[in-house]
Amino acid sequence: MHRSGTSLLSRIVSLLGATLPATLRGPNAANQKGHWESLRLSAYHDSMLERLGSAWRDWRPLNCTARPAEVLAQIRRETCAILASEYKAAHFFGVKDPRICRFLPTFAAALEAFGSEVSVLMLLRNPLEVCESLQRRDGMGRTDAAMLWLRHTLDAESSSRDMRRSLLLHSDLLADWRSSIERLTAELRMVWPVGIDEAALGIDAFIDPGLQHHARTTREVSLDPSLEGWVAEAWHALLALRRDSRSREARAQLDRIQLAFDTASPFMYALRRGVDPAVLDADASSGNPGSSEAPPPHDTRNPKTFVVILDYCGGRQTDALYEVLSSQNPTYRIDVLDNGSPNNPSSYITHKNPENHFIGGGIQDCIELARQSGAEYLFFFTNDAEIENLDISYFEDAMERDPELVQMSMSMTQDSDKLNYAWMTNQGRSEDRQVHHADLIASLLRISFLDTFSFPASKSGWGYDFQIAYEAKRASKKIVVSDKFLCRHFQDVHLIPAAEKYKEMQEVYNAVYGDWTIIYPHPEDRAQHS
Repeated sequence: MHRSGTSLLSRIVSLLGATLPATLRGPNAANQKGHWESLRLSAYHDSMLERLGSAWRDWRPLNCTARPAEVLAQIRRETCAILASEYKAAHFFGVKDPRICRFLPTFAAALEAFGSEVSVLMLLRNPLEVCESLQRRDGMGRTDAAMLWLRHTLDAESSSRDMRRSLLLHSDLLADWRSSIERLTAELRMVWPVGIDEAALGIDAFIDPGLQHHARTTREVSLDPSLEGWVAEAWHALLALRRDSRSREARAQLDRIQLAFDTASPFMYALRRGVDPAVLDADASSGNPGSSEAPPPHDTRNPKTFVVILDYCGGRQTDALYEVLSSQNPTYRIDVLDNGSPNNPSSYITHKNPENHFIGGGIQDCIELARQSGAEYLFFFTNDAEIENLDISYFEDAMERDPELVQMSMSMTQDSDKLNYAWMTNQGRSEDRQVHHADLIASLLRISFLDTFSFPASKSGWGYDFQIAYEAKRASKKIVVSDKFLCRHFQDVHLIPAAEKYKEMQEVYNAVYGDWTIIYPHPEDRAQHS
């Protein structure tokens, strides 16, 4: 389960000799000591869930084994190819990805096809701690977080019963890792490549109980109104199963909860998102339960505004931008569209292009994601932006107050190294100023305005800001720069020579508007680029 301490367990296992994946997700603000998981595998699992009409945040049942045989065979082949790339010829390796909880039998079949023996290490963490961690990291509501814990935990437990497995408590692992690992070793009859005593120094140095920000008791779970019922009952049953792995009573209790949850969760999920449950009922009766009930993979907690960072080969800078935005705007979901990066992808990818669609295509993809989410506005960020402070709701409120406003951008720092138009430079007066043209580096855009013309005109996307400026001027709409919030633009990682850029702009815009020069809405622009 997400936020359950699996990164801690994964690192301990690696120190005991398990091979780590080739593309390793590194540390970030939400996980300061690293994730110790495969970037390629987690990205693949996200795309797989989307193909199956689901997403990592989805807490409805997902029965992969009921899929057509050819679909399952394709998943096995694709998984095996990633395993071969990530672990090469390693004879002992660890795989960590919380998403696997929802399709463990399918993933285990792929591991067996890869030629591996499977042992399951299931780490149990107090659901109240998990919920509070998800609220802090993702801005997730308490009920959704509780249901997500219940789905992953029930599915992982029921599907691993016939496998060689060990159940561990997160609190035990932090308090006395050696006893937990010794018990795990005995239960799995494990022979570690590195002995426990030999690995002890590294494990002791890695474990930091101070990083457990949400320590809670079992009594608090029972008393929390969001967790009473299924969640609290499941937690007590899991604790009983931890004490006695053969407990028939505990297993029966978990089975009863899972049956009730599986039956009710699609309708509960729909009601929480404003979907008519009758639509789900109609799909079920038609034998097509996976179509209209698919979760909105581009769902936001604030449906007015869809927030997305466009990433390309700049994972570390994208991650830094993501972490600032998400920490300062907890009620908004922050999405990341990776535009076909061949290397150095972000750790927070929510949507991925299979190949590079260039700047124009990437921006258009972001607009389309916003349309699919039902949002009225798109807050668009390029990953070569550096932001210290931003209140997204301030921009949204400005759009709500003034229907003539179609673009609102952050002002630029004096040291921004390109696209530093004088009228976008921060004036130091903490005000909102109407301008003739603004870059999209960090901008809120009105989608209905973008729908009135073909945007962007060019595939590479060069000149998209001028195009918006011209169309806004032609329609008597407003573009505003806010000096309340400051953005620094730094050198991008994928530059196209200026001569090539402007040659394409001239060809494209002559065809669209009849005259390249009219795209420049201000004499200073023509002088700068002549």
